[in-house]
Amino acid sequence: MTPETVTPGAAMFTDIANYSWAREAIMALAEKGIIKGISDTSFAPANQITRADYMLLIVRLLGLTADVEGNFGDVAENKYYYKEIGIARALGLTTGIDGANFHPEVSITRQDMFLLAYRILQQQGMIKTEGELGVLNQFSDSAEISQYAKQALATLISMDLVKGSGNIVNSSS
Repeated sequence: MTPETVTPGAAMFTDIANYSWAREAIMALAEKGIIKGISDTSFAPANQITRADYMLLIVRLLGLTADVEGNFGDVAENKYYYKEIGIARALGLTTGIDGANFHPEVSITRQDMFLLAYRILQQQGMIKTEGELGVLNQFSDSAEISQYAKQALATLISMDLVKGSGNIVNSSS
């Protein structure tokens, strides 16, 4: 998905009819120019979201700004997401994959989404108490949660921001 192909205020995506649970949110974000489709009439809701697109959406949604002086080695200056990833890096929201690269075109995992949300909440002073890692044990797939994401996920679960689906949290998908 390349969100820069549609102008802000695009209001009619013809491919979201089967996504009634998300339609209102998609349209509201499109009206505000936060998200854009892949064309004037297509949003491509079934596409996997890339690491770049997720970061771009978070930065735009929160109206984050910072001076961008450089970026990750694999984030080209001519890419539509260059500025937003640079802002996130400058604000310390992401250190990328290895400190030098971001892998912008790779699909983002849920646990990476959770970690980024956790960091933003921390930075905004919205996390008062860290969650106990034991809350992860209620999910049958807790062993699949990467070590680097466990504290973030435990805290978001404790804050009632992440629920899981039944007895799974689906962190790695």
